[in-house]
Amino acid sequence: DNYITPAYAWKYIQHLIPTKRVWEPFYCDGSSGKKLEELGFKVRHKNEDFFTTHFSSNAPYTIVTNPPYSIMKEVLIELKKRDKPFILLITLQKLSSQYFRKIFKNGEVKIVMPPRRIKFFKGSNNELSDIPDTFFLCYKIPKVKWGFWMLPDETDEIKEARLKEEGKATPKPKKPKITCRCGCVVSHSYYKTHLNSKKHKKLIIEIEKNNMAREDKYFVPRELM
Repeated sequence: DNYITPAYAWKYIQHLIPTKRVWEPFYCDGSSGKKLEELGFKVRHKNEDFFTTHFSSNAPYTIVTNPPYSIMKEVLIELKKRDKPFILLITLQKLSSQYFRKIFKNGEVKIVMPPRRIKFFKGSNNELSDIPDTFFLCYKIPKVKWGFWMLPDETDEIKEARLKEEGKATPKPKKPKITCRCGCVVSHSYYKTHLNSKKHKKLIIEIEKNNMAREDKYFVPRELM
């Protein structure tokens, strides 16, 4: 669950956050709170249990976070119970879950689509993750006027910041390609599809015919042995 949110992801929605005070309740490596502070927010971001911590503040606050996806159901139930404004990063698959339909009614939450896929950092080794497409789930955020809202294209400033962050990532090691018995060289991800392809089957038939032809050529009748 330790997927680190890049700073540019929060830059996308900083203009939507309705309060100057923010609570980022999921600590991970502690960097998320610092990134929000750099955008001018007063942030509470501690290594504490979200479910047992009740953040009380005289000033209004917004919960802004990228929660662990393995406990997303429990997080959403708790957020709805607390009834505070929130913006959180969530995968598109969660939207179609049965528990999501039970927690929220039509019109209670709104979806804000980022201008491009957000790439997270996995663990402490700075590898870019292959996490599915994510969006911002918004609750009681006045500036989000529609139920489905696409953010405008990146500004040059945010694009430069994104490329700078992604440039620090450790390149993902490439798997060596597989040489199939039909003679084709294919990638790991395509190998199973290749085995069921017409091309593979056609080549295998030709190879088997050639092998049979060779066996016939060198076949010696028993009576001549």
